[in-house]
Amino acid sequence: NWVLDFRWLGPILNQSFWRDEAFSVLMAQKSPWEIIRLTTQDVQPPLYYLILHYWLIFFGSDEISVRTLSFVLTVLTSLVIFFIFKKISKSNIAAIIVSAATFLNPFLLHYAFEARMYAMLAFFTVLSVWLALSKKYFLSGLTLALSLLTHNFAVFNFIAFSLWFITVNRNRFQPKSFLAMMILPIVALFLWG
Repeated sequence: NWVLDFRWLGPILNQSFWRDEAFSVLMAQKSPWEIIRLTTQDVQPPLYYLILHYWLIFFGSDEISVRTLSFVLTVLTSLVIFFIFKKISKSNIAAIIVSAATFLNPFLLHYAFEARMYAMLAFFTVLSVWLALSKKYFLSGLTLALSLLTHNFAVFNFIAFSLWFITVNRNRFQPKSFLAMMILPIVALFLWG
């Protein structure tokens, strides 16, 4: 096993797992097929558990290693926020400030140290926004589909993206672009829903 040295985060990452985190670890220790089968009887979709399954293989199942997945996803979320805000504001300094504020957001920071799927949902959500703003609609749809397979609340993202696209393109609707962005999320909804 590879060892990540995040000991400087010791008190935060080293806490004992609470009930839902322990459930995540126990679920991720199953085989991928078993994870999918068991999550059909659970509230949450399987993607987080599947990714955590492979994370455990590479990094181990202690508290620090397991929680590091959420921490890495939160760092990546802040990085994507930097690119989104830089595209919108055209200012590196403003983008750095907004990215740092995102990272230090109390809610996101709390979930950055939890072995649950919330940091992954935030990452896929902001990545979908970045790709949609970059007019990479198929990739945006792919990450939106991944968010739907991560947490049930992503259905609100799906609705918001649909309404956003229709509103932005109301004067000249682009059915090909809309379909490119929505086909994979629709498939994910039907397969998992």
